[in-house]
Amino acid sequence: MQLKLSNKKSPDGASDSAPITPEKYNGKRAAEGLVGLDVSATGMAAARVLDGRVRTASITGLAPEIITDGEVADPAALGRAISEFFEANGMPKKVRMGVASPRVVIRTIELPPIEDRKQLDAAVRFQAAEHIPMPLDEAVIDHQVVRVIDSPEGQKLQVLLVAASRGLVDSISESARRGGIKLQGIDLSAFALIRVHYPGSLTENETLAYVHFGDMVNVTLAEGQICKFTRATANGYEAMLARLRERVNLTHEHAQMWADYVGLTAPIQSLQGEPDIIQATREELAAAVDQLSNDVTAAIDFHTAQETTAYVSRILFSGPGSSIPGIAESLAARTGLAVEIPAPLGALDVGGIQDSGIDERRLTLAAGLALEQVAAL
Repeated sequence: MQLKLSNKKSPDGASDSAPITPEKYNGKRAAEGLVGLDVSATGMAAARVLDGRVRTASITGLAPEIITDGEVADPAALGRAISEFFEANGMPKKVRMGVASPRVVIRTIELPPIEDRKQLDAAVRFQAAEHIPMPLDEAVIDHQVVRVIDSPEGQKLQVLLVAASRGLVDSISESARRGGIKLQGIDLSAFALIRVHYPGSLTENETLAYVHFGDMVNVTLAEGQICKFTRATANGYEAMLARLRERVNLTHEHAQMWADYVGLTAPIQSLQGEPDIIQATREELAAAVDQLSNDVTAAIDFHTAQETTAYVSRILFSGPGSSIPGIAESLAARTGLAVEIPAPLGALDVGGIQDSGIDERRLTLAAGLALEQVAAL
């Protein structure tokens, strides 16, 4: 599924004689071939996906402090960086960008099968005032009908409601304008994760936790292909590396190398190298996985309190920090859930970029933003 938090076009109202389906309410999908652009505190990643194949991809670094806690702090600087990035990689400029921030909220609500789109929009906005913990005049609100359900009162629409801070959305739009790209929509990074890593059919009421350990920690809970909850925090892989760099005076590259070398598996006495760096690295990794586990557990507890019939069966773990030795096992031990690390780009054909030298773990969100539907096995 996908939502646009900007430039949304409403379809005509449904016909009285037509069956009630989500497709009657939701706008048409954009044409395939868009470029997905993921922007983080440390860089940008872009991918173009067509017919299940990653056609082109590119990554680049980004100057510090342009992005802070998942939000654009300097739209002018980001615009310049985007312009230079697209000029260098030659990708098409029809782009969908992602957003993952603490100032994004999703909720699931139920409404009568209102067939007039304007009346449905009004009903959603009325409900939003009760469900969204931010003033409506400071939020950009979007929604999508995800399914039609039967209830004792008759059929109802299950609607996914998304709200993002207006300042957050405006800063992304301004950056795109300054960068000279044609912004086709702003989508949730949570949806990108589902599109790339959805494993296929699940059992009834089974919910998966998609956990992306990158610039941000992105915890997304989805029942089938339907996103039920998402939360992004600043306790990510890059924050852990930053603490390690400051603590023992390392470059970013060296901090990555030490994290991969030390990991959480080998006895610390068996590791060769500078003892102070090894000790500091192990302590920062341990603290990071503790916080990561807390974020996952808090998300699951909140979701299951809202939907008592749901159960989370396993965690699909991704992102640049997912390959640290022992981190998946530590996350499993702390949460009590099986943890799987899927291929960074799921079922997508990556033959076109295999010799590019690009770290595919940094392309997960970009590829998901470029997709129009899930790429399940």
